Amino acid sequence: MLIDWFTVAAQVINFLILVWLLKRFLYRPILDAIDAREERIAAELADADAKKAEARKERDELRHKNAAFEQQRAALLIELLVLALELVALLLGFRLLRIGVGERRGDFLLARVDRLEDGLVEE
Repeated sequence: MLIDWFTVAAQVINFLILVWLLKRFLYRPILDAIDAREERIAAELADADAKKAEARKERDELRHKNAAFEQQRAALLIELLVLALELVALLLGFRLLRIGVGERRGDFLLARVDRLEDGLVEE
């Protein structure tokens, strides 16, 4: 069997040309597309992390506001309960006054009612 060196050389040259063409027109654009996709994904991940941090910050702010509102609600509820108890005490005092129990106690309650009425009128 005879080896035709011209054909072998032509095949080697053809193979090298094919490798060069594939590298230039196929491999490089694919690598560029992969790089562009990696950059886009990295940018989207960075954006997602920024939005996540912002959401955490807003969540913490809302929790803080919610806690402040809860404290304010509790304080107002306590104040309302105190006022309700004072009202009940005044009503009981008037009832005792009408019955005629304890004249000094009745005078104290009337003075208290006068002070409360003065406070309501001034407001």
